Formats: sequence, structure tokens, C-alpha cells
Amino acid sequence: MSDTLQSVQQALRILDSLQTRSELGITDVAKELGCAMSTAHRLISTLAEAGYVQRVTTGKKYRLGPAMLGANDASAIEHCIEKAQPHMESLRDVSGETVQLAVLHKASIRFVAGVESRNIMRVTSRVGTLMPANATASGKLLLSLRDEAELASLYADGLPAALTTAGTTSMERFVAEVRRVREQGFGQSINEVEPGVAALAVAVKRPKGRTLCALTVSGPSSRFGADERPGNPYGQTHLEELRAHADRISAELTF
Repeated sequence: MSDTLQSVQQALRILDSLQTRSELGITDVAKELGCAMSTAHRLISTLAEAGYVQRVTTGKKYRLGPAMLGANDASAIEHCIEKAQPHMESLRDVSGETVQLAVLHKASIRFVAGVESRNIMRVTSRVGTLMPANATASGKLLLSLRDEAELASLYADGLPAALTTAGTTSMERFVAEVRRVREQGFGQSINEVEPGVAALAVAVKRPKGRTLCALTVSGPSSRFGADERPGNPYGQTHLEELRAHADRISAELTF
């Protein structure tokens, strides 16, 4: 096997690992590949230069980069992550809950940045994870920007299996909910991803007004004051703070 082919295979193994693990350090990579630290560092550096991975702001580990995030404008996402970090930390401190950024990737969303709640009972960060858009607050928010013909095409084979009993496989109900999200300007998920977990999401917009990604806050539904009445706004304080912080992030984006 040529050295080039071996390097490509090793790089792909790193990217595969980051699909299921939110972060990897050089030591983690060397151990997983069974290679020298210098080789792991070279591979990570090469992937970082191409935008496939990026260094975590607060440490020496790496996560999936903008080139792997399914965004139409990788540079804009990377710029947004950088600008959003202090605002996400502020929102985490104000709400007490986990805060994340998500982008739409076909019929899924991928979390691209996150700040975990400090509470013992919390939603863990899912940076790098793909989740069905129709079940998540951020996914519903981002899908609400699509017209109904696009939704019909995206879900031509029907909605995926529900993750919990609170989810729906009815396209009619889903389209009705997307319409509500479009009218209300925020997405919500109650027990649809995991029982006992609630989330809210609003848009982060680029300077000309086009939505770039979704800012979401999530935690135990009991702390959101959530109930299961369809379309019922909940966690009003969380929603107000979420909108305020999304506006602050949007105001700092330059492209």
C-alpha cells in the first residue's frame, strides 16, 4: 500500500471517528490509528488546513470543521462559530441550559458548536452529531425556511421513524407544525428527541438577512415549564433570552 493511500485511509478514519465523537485530541488520534504522535499531528494539521477539522476554542482537541458540516458557506459558518462563542456562554449562564448552533444538512441537522449546562441534570453537547431535522427544534426552524414543495421533495418517502412516542410520522401534521414555526419565528421540540427533554430554536442571520444557522437552548422539559398542548409557547424567559442572544450574534457577523 502506498504511503499516500495509507494517509488518505487514516484521514478518513479520523473523520469517521468525529462523526460519533464530538472531539479528538492528538493523543486520541495516535491511539486510535496506532501511529506515532508526529503522524497524528501531521494528519490533523492537513485536515485542519483543508477545513475538515478545526481546533476547539478552549482546548487542544479538534472537532469537525466547516467543510464537513453540510453548510452552503463553510467560511460563514466558521466565522459565526467564532463570533457566537461568548454569546453562547452568556446564554448558557442566563438560562442554565445547554446552548448549541445547528445547520441543516438535507433532512438532518448537524450541531456545529455547543456550550454545556453546568447543571448535573442537563442535555449534553452533541457537536458533530447528525439528527433528524423533523424531530428537533433547530431542524423545524431551518425547515420552515423551505417552501412546501421543497419539503415534499425532501420527504418524498415519508418522515423517518419517530424517535419517541411524542414524535409524528404524519406528513400532514408535520407540515402544519412547520407552518406554525414559520409564523411564530421559533422552533420547539418537546419530548420528541428524548423523553423529558425540551428545546427552543431561533435563527441566526447574515448581514443581508438570510438565515445562516439556528441557535438552540435545550434541557429538561420540567425546567422549561413545557406542556404538550400543540403550538403552545413555553419557556417564555428562555425564548426572550434566546432571541436576544441570536440578535447579538447576527449583529457581529460581517458576511
